[in-house]
Amino acid sequence: MTERNWQEDMDKVDAYKHARSCVNIPKYQTMPSIETPYEPLEYWLQQYAALEREYERFQKAAMGWNDDLTAAESLIQQKDAEIEELKQSKRFELIRKIREKADTDTYALAEECVRLEKELAETKAETARLKKTIEGMQLIRKIEKSTRVQPEHTSFLQDKGDKL
Repeated sequence: MTERNWQEDMDKVDAYKHARSCVNIPKYQTMPSIETPYEPLEYWLQQYAALEREYERFQKAAMGWNDDLTAAESLIQQKDAEIEELKQSKRFELIRKIREKADTDTYALAEECVRLEKELAETKAETARLKKTIEGMQLIRKIEKSTRVQPEHTSFLQDKGDKL
C-alpha cells in the first residue's frame, strides 16, 4: 500500500461529506469526482492496527523494565540498610578511630620532617662556616710558617739579645 498524507485524506473526507450534504447544485455544474472515504479509511485503520501492535510490544518491554527497576530499587534499599548497619557497628567505630590516629600520626610525621629539614639546612650552613674557618686557620699557619725565623737564624740573636 502506498504512503498517504493524512491531511489530504482528511480534506477529501470533508469534501465528500460536504458534497453529500449539498442539495442545491446548479444544473450547469456537475458533481465533482470525489473519492469515497473508504480507501483512506482502510489505510488509516491498518496503520492504527500496526501502531497498536507496536504499543502492546512496547508495553510488554516496559513491564520488564519496570520489574528491573523495582528489583534495582529494592537492592539499593538493602545496600543502604547494610551501610547504615555497618556505620552503627563497633567495627566501623574502630576503623574510624584508626583513621583518625593515622591522620594524627601522619600530621606529626610531616611536622617532624619539616623540623628535620630546617635543622639540616642549619647544619649545612654551620658546616660551611666551619670549613671557611678551618681554611682561614690553615692559611694563617701557612703564613706563620713561611714568616717564622728558623732556629739556626735565631742563635746569633740570642747572643746579642742582651745588648739590644
